[in-house]
Amino acid sequence: MRDDTPAFATGLSLADARARIASIATDHIVGSEMIALESALGRVLAENIAAPFDVPGYINSAMDGYALRGADLAADAETRLRLVGTILAGGTEIPRVEPNTCVRITTGAPLPVGADTVVMKEDSRIEGEMIVIAAGARAGANVRPDAALTPSTSKKSADTRKFCTRSGSPVALRSRHCIAREEIERRLELRKPPGLPRAQ
Repeated sequence: MRDDTPAFATGLSLADARARIASIATDHIVGSEMIALESALGRVLAENIAAPFDVPGYINSAMDGYALRGADLAADAETRLRLVGTILAGGTEIPRVEPNTCVRITTGAPLPVGADTVVMKEDSRIEGEMIVIAAGARAGANVRPDAALTPSTSKKSADTRKFCTRSGSPVALRSRHCIAREEIERRLELRKPPGLPRAQ
């Protein structure tokens, strides 16, 4: 006679399910070991690593679109601005925004000198060398401030500090760019998932 009794309890609430998962995970915590960063592919961090410098260290765009001066935006009508350049994320040659001009910008790119606003490309259209901004665009929008401008002693700064990589996150080669050189040269403490050999 077949036993249809379920192997696991059914009808668990979300809270009960989470508690059970946490309990099982606590009983199966793996150890940690110190390994070189270049050997960390496939591992997860045992502890958080905070970037030792502001990332990014400059005011930048939160959207793809056009960087401009908020003072040039019309209150209740479209705004026509002359396109004078482009700045991409990672770019080093930053155009200057003069009155009644704009610069095409991508997410993460440094804000051009003279600009204080980014308008999303979805709220604009191209007409020859002119960019037409839709009515209702808000001055100061879509700009991410330099983290260094916030006092490090403030509670807000401490609460919103960005970690380069968090505990439990997979470690990939792309993590290298956000750790200072001296941090790269250190050996990181990482948890070793079951089945992986110890680092040599």
